Amino acid sequence: MPFEKACKKKTKLRLWLNGMSSSGKTYSALLIAKGLGGKIALIDSEAGRGHLYGDKFDYDVFGLTAPFTPEKYIAAIKEAEAAGYNVIIVDSASHEWVEVLGIKTKLDERPGSNQFTNWASPTRRHNSFIESVIQSPYHVIVTSRVKRDWMLVEENGKHVPKCVGLANVQREGIEYEFTTEFRIEQNHHATAIKDNTRLFLDKGDFLITEDTGKQLIAWLNEGKEEIIKQPVKA
Repeated sequence: MPFEKACKKKTKLRLWLNGMSSSGKTYSALLIAKGLGGKIALIDSEAGRGHLYGDKFDYDVFGLTAPFTPEKYIAAIKEAEAAGYNVIIVDSASHEWVEVLGIKTKLDERPGSNQFTNWASPTRRHNSFIESVIQSPYHVIVTSRVKRDWMLVEENGKHVPKCVGLANVQREGIEYEFTTEFRIEQNHHATAIKDNTRLFLDKGDFLITEDTGKQLIAWLNEGKEEIIKQPVKA
């Protein structure tokens, strides 16, 4: 395949929002989705909490139930694509990863099993879920939980306890698959951890609003028209 001159092309958003409980991940995802424009689908694994903002936003909910296998997420994403939604919110992907870890644990419990090679099947299934996000011809926003802990921090010369976010409840390295990653803190302010758009890296802490989505869609729509592959029907 010959080289071609690099040029900015129109593209679709791959946004990862992560934060602790009550940081506002779902609400922030809906604000951004509204700013992006079009029909919004929310894939809910949070026991029906995806309906909480039905009085503030116009969107449809697809409820997932346990077990939260990668295949269930993939099927829901394909369903949203087939229905023609412009923005797909996966809220949250942490349940998928916890399920994958559970699958691995069950394989390890088999007599004579190899804990290293046992990763093959769960990894393949997880990668299929990630691939469904990457290859979607529509905007995709994925949320995930963050483990939290309490630490003593110095404020005004005194050490006070503060709740802080630690590791994401998802597979290490998942951030490489996304255009932009926002970490949302308990005060509902976000920080751009990764941002290929370069719109938010120097903003410091900021509050996500509908305008955040409008800024993103303006950047995404800049450049040469990209040929979008239609999803393959299962």
